Amino acid sequence: LWASIFLHVGILHLILNMMNLYFLVLMADPMVGKIRILLVYLLSGLTGSILSWTWGTERTVGASGAIFGLMGLVLVIAYRERERLQGRIGVLIRGQLLGWTIFSLALGWAVPIIDNASHVGGLLMGLSLGLFFQLVDGQSSETKA
Repeated sequence: LWASIFLHVGILHLILNMMNLYFLVLMADPMVGKIRILLVYLLSGLTGSILSWTWGTERTVGASGAIFGLMGLVLVIAYRERERLQGRIGVLIRGQLLGWTIFSLALGWAVPIIDNASHVGGLLMGLSLGLFFQLVDGQSSETKA
């Protein structure tokens, strides 16, 4: 279940995942930090692998579940931080990322060799952890006030 997060089918699969990972970490790091990004990456990858295994998919390989988890995290951040991410850049981040997430899920349903169970599991974990971080951060700021 853990190994599939780090293995890839080929060089193109690896390059696409690394590009997605780079841009998602670039967006998330200033807002949540490296420790939370690593936590989301690992737990989303594991959740994606577990859901894929539960659904009986035998082709789970790649960091896609973990990357979808980071997509979920960044989506929560982008909508949570609307005040800070106003204007064209905020609209661009929210719109493009939501569009890319939906497109990627649709592609996963359309192409039989893509393991969409891993994508869905990772996305759900990333969204959940993003909301959890929001809750924890909100409670800690209320405590300080």
